[in-house]
Amino acid sequence: EAILIQGAEIYCEYRGYASSFQFKGNYVDNRYVNEDKILNREIIAIDALNFSSQCVPQFSHQAVLRELNKAYVGFFADNDLNSEERKPISTGRWGCGAFSGDSQLKLIIQWIAASRANRPVLFYSFGDGSLSKTDQILKKYKGKKICDLLKDLLAYCNHLAKSNNRKIDLYTSLLSCQ
Repeated sequence: EAILIQGAEIYCEYRGYASSFQFKGNYVDNRYVNEDKILNREIIAIDALNFSSQCVPQFSHQAVLRELNKAYVGFFADNDLNSEERKPISTGRWGCGAFSGDSQLKLIIQWIAASRANRPVLFYSFGDGSLSKTDQILKKYKGKKICDLLKDLLAYCNHLAKSNNRKIDLYTSLLSCQ
C-alpha cells in the first residue's frame, strides 16, 4: 500500500486540479539521468484512510498509528538507504481533500514518520489557514525527541475519546502541553 516509483517522467504541462484540470502542452523532461539511464525522480505513493464517512475516527489511536506506520514505510523507502544525507520528502495535505483528513493531524503524522525515517520534509500547505501556527509548533518541539511529540499527540487523542469535544484543535493542545 506504499510504493516507490523510480524514474517517473513528466510528459505534459497542465493547470488546474480535479474538474478544472487542463492540458497546456507537451513537456520535455531534461532531468538528470543516472548510470542506469533512469530519470533521477522518485515518487512515493501512500494511500490514506478515508474519513469522509467517519467509520473510524481519525483521532483514534488505531487510525493515527495506522497512518503513522504507513507514512513511515513510504518515507523510509528510497535508493539512498546508505547515504548520510537522504533526499527530502516533498509533501502536503495527504488525505485532506476528498478523504476529509485533518490538516494539522496529517502534518504531525508526516513529521513524525519522516523524522523516524531520517528524512527532511518540505511541506506545502496550499494556503490552509488551519496550519498557520506550524512555525510555533516547530519551535516548541525543536531539540526535543520525536517521541515527545507523539506522546502529546496521543494524549490529545485520549482527550477527544473521553470528551468527544473538538473545541480545542490539535495545534492549540500541543502548544499548551508542558
